[in-house]
Amino acid sequence: MPRISKAVARVLIQWYKNTGGWDNGQTRSVWFSKDDFIQILSMTDEFDADGMHIYLAKYPDEEMPEAPDPEEYRNRITVVFVPTRDKQDIFDVEAPPDQAMMATNGDADDPAFDHGELEP
Repeated sequence: MPRISKAVARVLIQWYKNTGGWDNGQTRSVWFSKDDFIQILSMTDEFDADGMHIYLAKYPDEEMPEAPDPEEYRNRITVVFVPTRDKQDIFDVEAPPDQAMMATNGDADDPAFDHGELEP
């Protein structure tokens, strides 16, 4: 996929901002370190994936103990990386969450990635 120009990037970001995307202190961006991206990329080998879907997601209104900062992340937009095979997610992202599974913060071998730093 080709890179985009700075002008196109600015149009897309400003459109999001101007249509309410940054209202009420909502997430403007999600920062991931180089090491995070290496870990995300390594998931393609680990799960024999051909790529990643990057989902826009949102933390619940109530505190979620699994969040890096449960109080700060309440009701904030984030992104979740899910490995794919043949452009299909390796697990059903629309299935209802298993409450017992949510009690853990995830293992190193779990098939999704989040916890970038939400800005602001």
